Amino acid sequence: MSLKARLRRIQTQIDWLKIEGRLRHVELQFKMLDMQKRIERRLRQHPDDERVQRMARAVGLNVPPPKPEPRCLTEDNTRAEAGS
Repeated sequence: MSLKARLRRIQTQIDWLKIEGRLRHVELQFKMLDMQKRIERRLRQHPDDERVQRMARAVGLNVPPPKPEPRCLTEDNTRAEAGS
């Protein structure tokens, strides 16, 4: 095989990779969008799940702040508040 034929074959392969590379990039973008939608759905279903929150942050989604813990009033607290 001559050098010129090898160069043409390599050029053809490079052109093919450029086209396929663009298509692969678009395919990966669609895959990422699908993954983000699935994680958003899981986040709505399980907002307190720490694992889901980590996945959401990893793909660039906004995670709502954790819900505040309810305060439990003990007898000491109720006496202190009643005495004030």
